[in-house]
Amino acid sequence: MRQSTTVIIFVDARHIGGIESHVIQLINYLKGAEVPVELWLWRRYPNSRFGEQLDLHGILPMDLKGRFHLLLRRLWQQPNLVLHTHGYKAALLGRFAARLCRTPCCSTHHAGESPTGRIGLYMALDRLSARWATNFAVSQPIAAQLPVPCDVIKNFTYLPSPPTRRFSPQQPLQIGFVGRYESVKGFDRFNRLAQHDRAHYRWHSYGCGETPAIAPVQDHGPQLNMGAIWPKLDLLIMPSRAEGLPLAALEAMAAGVVVIAFDVGDLAELILPGTGWVLAEGDLAGISAAIDTYQRLSANERRAMSQCARRCIEERWSAEQACQPLLAYYGNVNA
Repeated sequence: MRQSTTVIIFVDARHIGGIESHVIQLINYLKGAEVPVELWLWRRYPNSRFGEQLDLHGILPMDLKGRFHLLLRRLWQQPNLVLHTHGYKAALLGRFAARLCRTPCCSTHHAGESPTGRIGLYMALDRLSARWATNFAVSQPIAAQLPVPCDVIKNFTYLPSPPTRRFSPQQPLQIGFVGRYESVKGFDRFNRLAQHDRAHYRWHSYGCGETPAIAPVQDHGPQLNMGAIWPKLDLLIMPSRAEGLPLAALEAMAAGVVVIAFDVGDLAELILPGTGWVLAEGDLAGISAAIDTYQRLSANERRAMSQCARRCIEERWSAEQACQPLLAYYGNVNA
């Protein structure tokens, strides 16, 4: 890439979720690769979990204060940019502004669900306006939903230092849910699984949303540092109704947590035999059976699964592999 080209990551975000975690990891990777990169926020919200994460990572964003004319002015004033949008709102605003300013624009599509109502309308407009940008998606099913050609960019994560994990079949399993407490993520299903077995396992949720946690699920709320949580969990359950490729699954496996998930999005490509379980969407009985199977494993068998999950991330889901198409695009866009 020519040194004069700057990548502008553009997002509208308040909470911390898959898109926001992806953006932070992408910015950190680009900095490490010596690619000039800036983060522009449509608005910096007060008391924002995303803002707190940015502070933790030492990322100083530019706040556009929710004003479209500031976005236009910045694009006009700064030459040799490429605008990279994430999320439907930033995509709609960013593509329109980039088109007016003749700025190269690309968009990464993260959402695999098909919501209704106002959000559904926004996402439909996002997909229809995709022709105004070069497009990437974090999974093949998401790419297939778009009316224009779209390259798949695998989600990725960094490998933490090998965590100290205890594999004790005599202790109750620690089972977690990480994500939005919403129907599309299957949090109601997680509650039902916990209701089925109150005595033998410990159930934990990390996030927030419209669906409340029901006892025996212990709700810990959104976390600023999931790296401190993963070593405490034995299993991550992902009972989603729709997905792309959730970053929580990659982070869990990188930390040696075994994942049990439904076959939605590209999860079957991620969770290979020996690293966890992938079951038909909606098969709650299958998830219960997989949990019971894990419970019966010896300490050595659990350790082997944990190591296999971590090795899978190391070999197949690194930032270096995932970001090559983006680097090629950035390098050619202003050539």
